Amino acid sequence: MPAGSLGEFVAFVRQQPGEVTVAAVNRGNSVHLAAQMFATLVGAPVRHVFYSAGPAALADLLGARIHAMFPGLPAVLGLIRAGKLRPLAALSRERLPQLPEVPTAAEQGLPDLVFETWFGLLAPKGTPQPIIARLNQEINASLDDPASAARWLESGILPAGGMPQALADLIRRERAVHAELVRDAGFGLD
Repeated sequence: MPAGSLGEFVAFVRQQPGEVTVAAVNRGNSVHLAAQMFATLVGAPVRHVFYSAGPAALADLLGARIHAMFPGLPAVLGLIRAGKLRPLAALSRERLPQLPEVPTAAEQGLPDLVFETWFGLLAPKGTPQPIIARLNQEINASLDDPASAARWLESGILPAGGMPQALADLIRRERAVHAELVRDAGFGLD
């Protein structure tokens, strides 16, 4: 892959619309949607190559059988640190603490290319509020523990606690953004 920066990758994609291959792990997965968001924002289609699992996609990326992938950091942090993969941009709002030398897409001229993968703990509907409050308290305490936070960071995850309503609001916002992306791109979910 000849691109050494996000700008060079954008130019590469625009010079070959629909020809640049990008890994997608299952239709509608975050890896797929991030690639589609990129293609939409730069105004040039990419050719999604679908995989049923991330390791197969990474094997083809490492073997130069596809051009690019938009994975979550935990899946590739070790490969980046080993010099086997070259990150072109962080799709986060701020630089990642694990890779502070990698600029964000916004810093490289694509301010709307923000696609942050997140994890949350959900409880069944109707779970009593005192149980939710206790779970939230314990999880936040664990995430605030320096040793625990260090382990999360080392694995490629930026630990962040919060209140249940903040997670509910995040889910609502993300659903709207992803639904629009899926609709505008003209593909359905499997």
